[in-house]
Amino acid sequence: MVSLKNNTLHTDLYSKPTDTLYYLHWSSCHPFHTKSSIPYSIAFRLIRICSCEVTLTRRLTELTEHLKRRGFPLKHIQKAILKAKETPRSTAIQRRRLPETQKKTEFHLSSHTTQHYPTFLLSLKNTSPFSTHHRDVEERYPTSPWQPSVDQKISGTHLSIPTYKKHTYVAADRVTFVAV
Repeated sequence: MVSLKNNTLHTDLYSKPTDTLYYLHWSSCHPFHTKSSIPYSIAFRLIRICSCEVTLTRRLTELTEHLKRRGFPLKHIQKAILKAKETPRSTAIQRRRLPETQKKTEFHLSSHTTQHYPTFLLSLKNTSPFSTHHRDVEERYPTSPWQPSVDQKISGTHLSIPTYKKHTYVAADRVTFVAV
């Protein structure tokens, strides 16, 4: 929630009226790392959201009370809050940058041959969200995923690899291109 006080914008946690604050109980049969990460994750989220120190302290106190009611040990809650407070808010609200190796998009062609690959590259270059990715794709010409069936291997008919398939499906960042 954003509010204006003394010509300054302040942010605070917004909770729906139907929010039950139903976190896992400490005695649940979940793995320890799952239960132990709950106080830290919520505290870190509050640090990112609450811009005023007074509001943050109030919200962290509320969090401590909710988690104590769910059976979390007070010592564990306090340790998680201190760990979350180690990161300054200015660092916590910054968007994380992906390493250069994770920025490349993998393209998968499913076709019996790669005859549609040049058509795909042309459509890729003309498609705005992927206009810069074609350089990465051109470096690695895809291999055909086609393999002969067991019957074809036994009968020896696998030597005639099919050279035509009507569509080439390309999945890129949850988008599917269909090249005809």
